[in-house]
Amino acid sequence: MKLILPEYYKKFKCIAEKCSDNCCVGWEIYIDDKTAETYKAAKGEFGEKLRRNIDFDEQCFKIDDRRRCSFLNENNLCDIIISLGEDKLCEICDRHPRYFEWLDDRIEGGIGLCCEEAARLILGADNFETYETAAPRSLCCGDEDEERSDELFYEFMKQAREKIIFLLADREIPLAESLGLLCRYAEILQDRADEYEIFDVPDIENDGCYFDTEKAIKLMIEAEPAEIGQREYFQELSEFSDIDDLAAENDKELRNIAVYFIRRYFMKAVFSGNIYPKVMLAVVGVRVINHMFNYEKIRSGSIDFEKKCSLAKMFSKIVEYSEENMQLILDNYEY
Repeated sequence: MKLILPEYYKKFKCIAEKCSDNCCVGWEIYIDDKTAETYKAAKGEFGEKLRRNIDFDEQCFKIDDRRRCSFLNENNLCDIIISLGEDKLCEICDRHPRYFEWLDDRIEGGIGLCCEEAARLILGADNFETYETAAPRSLCCGDEDEERSDELFYEFMKQAREKIIFLLADREIPLAESLGLLCRYAEILQDRADEYEIFDVPDIENDGCYFDTEKAIKLMIEAEPAEIGQREYFQELSEFSDIDDLAAENDKELRNIAVYFIRRYFMKAVFSGNIYPKVMLAVVGVRVINHMFNYEKIRSGSIDFEKKCSLAKMFSKIVEYSEENMQLILDNYEY
């Protein structure tokens, strides 16, 4: 099976202890069945440490009072890698921040915005190009009973996504206008899907829709924060003016963020049929992150690329890596 990846994927490499954040802090990490059995059978002193620090009922690593994984040492390195080798990591630890989506004729993958090194690559990308490679055997499940989409709808969605990315790539159209057109196009696509009028893919029309950024920021206040102080941050953000100013200096980063969300989530609708919420997730991401950029610039007097990456990462950690928060966004944009 073929694997489709963004061009910047091949540049990604974990920076480990050099990272200012850490993906082993702040959440419980699920251990897949095969790796759990390996850890149960591990011998010696480290085997005992594994069994003491894993909740096998919930099948996840225990976390300490600082919300750190029990195997993250004081040098911010993983003791499992040090003691057993990288090939003994569980599936989530081995893949993160990489993600993969299994579709009918392909696997599509990328790297998640919640990782600071990935954020640098995503926001700094010079194009929206992808490349094709053979999927490794570890990603090819070979399950003949796996869910498959309606073939016609699948082609409809692929072509619609190409039109969306083409729109976002057209820098002659101001980004604010593109996002308005995208909101309207999402309505049209959803209407077509609901009526099963999918024999041809509509063009993107010239009339756009207004997007309520204030509503999106209020949802971020409702969301469960990933770190202390984030709810208060979004409360402050909600009181900040210049809410819809999409500054030219942020254009490249914001377009890259929009394409990231479209590439990662749009095709999931081939199984659910819920196109509109998936598109609106991208618009919410761009609009809220843009407002975070504007707020930081006013508050600090300037904003550099590293700070932009940090703010985009904050949004991603809150929304993308919490099922409850993701559902909060999607439910509020049901069409």
